[in-house]
Amino acid sequence: MPYATLTSKGQVTIPKPVRDRLRLKAGDRIEFSAENEREGRMVVHGHGLADLAASGVGVRRRPLSIADMDRAVAEGAIGRGRRR
Repeated sequence: MPYATLTSKGQVTIPKPVRDRLRLKAGDRIEFSAENEREGRMVVHGHGLADLAASGVGVRRRPLSIADMDRAVAEGAIGRGRRR
């Protein structure tokens, strides 16, 4: 089983065999949760922005205005609050 060491800044490098098995790439979102005092869980939530951009998902034909961006940020913040 591969191991990693926690740095003084709270950072961990995920071992390469684990990254390969989970097909992790830079920018992927990972959720961490504590199962109990000595065990945790890591769940990959989708792919990074580079993969999303390459897939063409979410591509807009017109640029977003500042008001559009502000609205999207506000809606995202509200959505995160509902899940908790």
